Amino acid sequence: GGASRGGDDDDDDYDPFAAIARAARGASTRASGGGAKFVETLKYKALRPGAKILGVVSEVTPRGLVMSLPDGLRGTVARGEVSDALGRRSESESESESSDDDEYGGEDEDEDDSVSIESLYAPGEVLRCAVLSLEKGKTGGKRIELSLRLERVCAGIRADSLTEGAVAPAVVQSVEDHGYILSFGIEGTSGFLPKKNVASDVNVRKGKILDIVIASAPKGNKGYFTVTSDQKRISSTVAHETSAMNVSTLLPGMLVNSRVKQILSDGLSVSFMTYFSGTVDCFHVNAPKGVSSTFKVGQRMRARIIFVDSAAKRICLTLLPHLLEHSAVNLPKLGKTFQTAKIERVDAGQGVSLNVPDGDHNVVGYAHVSQLSDERVDKVEKKFKVGRSVNVRVIGHRLLDGIVSVSLKSSVMAQPFFSLD
Repeated sequence: GGASRGGDDDDDDYDPFAAIARAARGASTRASGGGAKFVETLKYKALRPGAKILGVVSEVTPRGLVMSLPDGLRGTVARGEVSDALGRRSESESESESSDDDEYGGEDEDEDDSVSIESLYAPGEVLRCAVLSLEKGKTGGKRIELSLRLERVCAGIRADSLTEGAVAPAVVQSVEDHGYILSFGIEGTSGFLPKKNVASDVNVRKGKILDIVIASAPKGNKGYFTVTSDQKRISSTVAHETSAMNVSTLLPGMLVNSRVKQILSDGLSVSFMTYFSGTVDCFHVNAPKGVSSTFKVGQRMRARIIFVDSAAKRICLTLLPHLLEHSAVNLPKLGKTFQTAKIERVDAGQGVSLNVPDGDHNVVGYAHVSQLSDERVDKVEKKFKVGRSVNVRVIGHRLLDGIVSVSLKSSVMAQPFFSLD
C-alpha cells in the first residue's frame, strides 16, 4: 500500500474538512485567477486520461516500469505501454489473456524477449508519460496507469511543431548501418539519427525513447528529419513559441522562459510564451528562504513543464535544479535516520517539509500527516512549528521531486532493521 512504500502521499487519511477547504480554495483561485493564496499541488483526483506528466523511472521490472511523478504521486507503465516495439506484439498476445494479477495488468509471460525492458531503461531516467487510466487497485490503492508510447504522449502535435533546433521525443524504430531510424509518433514524419551524432554514453537501441534535437527538416515532402542526441543541447534548449503552438502541443519536459505573475503563499503563478500561464507548487519552487523573499513579480527565469492537462488548461512547472539541468539527485538510503532535521514548512492537514542535513549537502524531506506521530494528529499546524528540530527516518524516495519521504513516528525510528514490508 501507499503509506508503507513511503513514496505515495495518499491524501485520504487527513481531516476531511481541511481537505474540503483547501480544495475549495484551489478551485476558486483557479477559476478566478486572482487573489490566490495557495498553489494546489498535483493530486490523484485531479488527474485524467490524456493528461501528460513528467516521470522518473524508480523501478524496472520485466512487467513494466514504476514511475515517480510530481508531488509524491506514483504510476506504472505496463510492458505494452513502455514502447511500440513491445506494444504491438503484446496487444495481439494479450487479447486472449484478461487476467490482471498484479500491479501491471495481465501480460503473457512466454513472449519472445527480443527487446527487454531492462535493456531500454534504468532507474533515474526522466521520461514523458501520458495518463492512460486511473483505477482503484484490488487492495483499494490508487493506481495511475501511464503510457510512454509517443502516439499517446504526442497526441495533438503535428509535423509543423518539429522545427529546426526544437527538442522532441523519438522512439528508435530500427538500427541501420550509419544510424537509427526514428519515429516521433506524429503522422507523416520520421527521423534519422546518424551514428556519428550519438554521444558514447547514450543508450540507443530498438524500442528506446530518447530526446533529440531537430538538426534539419526533410527537403520536400519525402525524407527524414535529421536529428542529434547532444545531451547538453537537449537539456539547455528553450522551447519558443511557434505559430503551431497551443496548449495541446505543450509537452512535459519542455524548458521555457517564464515570468512571475503572482507570488502566492507557497508557490508562484507564472506566464510563459506570451499566452500561457501555469503554477509552480511548494515542492517545485526551490525557495528554502520562502517564496516572497526569493522572487519578485515580473522576475524572469527558466522553468520546465512537468504537467499539462490541455482539457482543463492546467499547466504545472518546476524550478528544481536537477530537473532544469537533467542532473542526478543524491538521496540518502532508505532506513537512514537523521537527528537534526529542521521543519521548514507546515502544510495544514497534509504534512511537513523538512531540511535534512546529509553530510556536506542538505536534502528536502517530507513527512506525510500519517507519518508524523504514532498518535493521531488532528491539527498539524498546532503540533508542529517551523524551525523545530526533529528526528526522522527515510522511508521512501520521491525521485522526480528530488526529496525523501520521512517518518517521525517513534515506532518507525525504533525498528532495528528497517524494511519496506
